[in-house]
Amino acid sequence: MLRGVADLGEGNTVNIGLGGHYAPTQERGEFALALTKLWYHTENNSGRIHLAEVGYVHVKPNTDATDLAPMPEPAPIAPEILN
Repeated sequence: MLRGVADLGEGNTVNIGLGGHYAPTQERGEFALALTKLWYHTENNSGRIHLAEVGYVHVKPNTDATDLAPMPEPAPIAPEILN
């Protein structure tokens, strides 16, 4: 979940939130991202919006990451799941 506050000017603000899911990919530091919910709240109103935004995000460590854990091997997909 991501949350933030935006200043609309003249003392008005809006609280915004994004919700969804993420999963690691085979590339180190890269994640699949699906944003499925957006909500907002101001002094006078609020609401929710359903989203269908899918993409990738690359995360870069802000420290020297020399001793990283090895990437796990991908799990095999059982043929009966695909049928």
